Amino acid sequence: MRTDYAIAAFVALFGCVSYGQCVQDDVRPPNVRNVVVKSVVTKDSTTGIMLYRYTMTNAISDTGCVKWLELDVGYPTNAINLPSNGLVDYSSYVDRSALSASGASQVIPIGLPRLPNFKGSTSAWDADFTSNGTILWGCAISDYRVEPGARLDSVILTSYGPPGLRWCTVYPSYNPAATDTTPEATEQESNSFDSLEATLQVHCITVGPTAPRAHCSAFFLLDTVNSYVSEARILGWITNQSTADKYTNYMDTVRSQLQNLNLSGARVTLQTVISHVNSDSSSTLTSEAYALIRFNTEYLLSILHTCDVKGGIFNPQGTSTLSVRAKPDSNFTNSDTLIALTATVRWQSRYTLTLGSVSSPIYGFGKYGAVTTVGNYKYQQFRTTTHIPLNWTANNEYELFTVPVNGSAGVEDFTLTNALSGG
Repeated sequence: MRTDYAIAAFVALFGCVSYGQCVQDDVRPPNVRNVVVKSVVTKDSTTGIMLYRYTMTNAISDTGCVKWLELDVGYPTNAINLPSNGLVDYSSYVDRSALSASGASQVIPIGLPRLPNFKGSTSAWDADFTSNGTILWGCAISDYRVEPGARLDSVILTSYGPPGLRWCTVYPSYNPAATDTTPEATEQESNSFDSLEATLQVHCITVGPTAPRAHCSAFFLLDTVNSYVSEARILGWITNQSTADKYTNYMDTVRSQLQNLNLSGARVTLQTVISHVNSDSSSTLTSEAYALIRFNTEYLLSILHTCDVKGGIFNPQGTSTLSVRAKPDSNFTNSDTLIALTATVRWQSRYTLTLGSVSSPIYGFGKYGAVTTVGNYKYQQFRTTTHIPLNWTANNEYELFTVPVNGSAGVEDFTLTNALSGG
């Protein structure tokens, strides 16, 4: 970070500072308590890269100038791996060296394609990554501090990470006047000055890139969106309770639909959420609430996909047990999570038999409902809603569950079928 200040002992002086200008030496501790940090998030539909744009406005009523803006971009634990292709930095004044330090926190893959534009200069502020997992934007020279009534625009970063809640910190400039006779500060005086500076900082919450949790279920993501709705209402990003309740109810509807294996209905409801977010963004949602709900709903929608997996019934030699197995046509990786799966076994009703207790130690299958008779056949559904990552290789067989057969019938008399709704 380029700096332009002198370290000196501070003295207690009293006076006044005119609004709208930054003096070289401060005569009293600055106050920037009314500073506002706003964020707007957009997404490139072609590349999937999200652009986060921030503005920082120093209120005309404040009595200090701002020199730094810090944003948390740490990588959450147990999160998915995000790509970094296409994320670039500005050619100068972006320093990532601290990320190589021993013990440095990992950060979300992001790019800083441009630096803040202030007073006509495209490099008035530079950007440093810190070992604490943050980005610190700061003014290059004192003339580019943000005075009361001024706004810093074009604080931009790019990432594939969807928006989440992030903390930010605004640092006011404080350079107490020193004279030629001012003695060098003692350690105690330096510590006291650091403590004073800490009290002058303004801590805020904004929206920034994060990484979704790895191997999480759709229900976990629904809880995440609901938590964002709740926080957005508290922060005033959702302007009335009825709007917040509307989105919470939508997420509860999706939860119920998924629990009932109505995946197509859940997708329709999530599309409705996106439509309402777009219309509400002009009235009851700020840009922050819009970003949190819109893009996290899109992410949830992207993982709710169905696929057909071939299944078969086998009879281990010398047993009276049915083994129901899956054989995928394509690979599944750890980023693919099983949400729900139903299998229906059919046999001719002329057989007098029962099916025993299900064994499914990995996938959690159990009987779903009672045996149903339709025409000349009987049906038993088996279902799991265990949320686990699938690491399946194409054309390999995976045993889903086993169930003993009590009665006289051969394995060839049982079939898997989709004849029943949901099976």
